[in-house]
Amino acid sequence: MKLPSKPTERSLPQSTESGQISSPLYELASEGLNYVITYKDHPFSEDSQTDEFLKRAADAGITAAGGKVTSNKPISLDGYPAREVKGENAGFLYQSRVYLVKQRL
Repeated sequence: MKLPSKPTERSLPQSTESGQISSPLYELASEGLNYVITYKDHPFSEDSQTDEFLKRAADAGITAAGGKVTSNKPISLDGYPAREVKGENAGFLYQSRVYLVKQRL
């Protein structure tokens, strides 16, 4: 991952149907922007539900923090499905891209 400088790393605990998991979380605040990168592996196979799964995952990044989604559109990277989502929360603008590469979200 390319960022302006080295991010801090911590673990993000998450509850899943299979139990508690821990995902890496990288954070960096630089020049008035906040960067957050995380991923988790899903027991998920690509099928006709992939886009709906990505749409819900992209929305959740904003709505879980109390924000409002203003756009959510399909994109791709090197043939992998993805969504770009934008939103607002407490006067701040939010932009995120969520990719599904094999089983990694």
